Amino acid sequence: MTHHHSNEDADVLTPTEARQGRLGWPVLYMLIGGLVLVTIAWVVIEAWF
Repeated sequence: MTHHHSNEDADVLTPTEARQGRLGWPVLYMLIGGLVLVTIAWVVIEAWF
């Protein structure tokens, strides 16, 4: 069985509607938090060995 994809039934979305996630401060906090945790882990490992 083959499936053919056509554009005739496709929804037309604006760029805002087409975004899958939200960017902004929560993403920035997660990125900064990850960098801080990696830095702490690196310092601990370097001090341990």
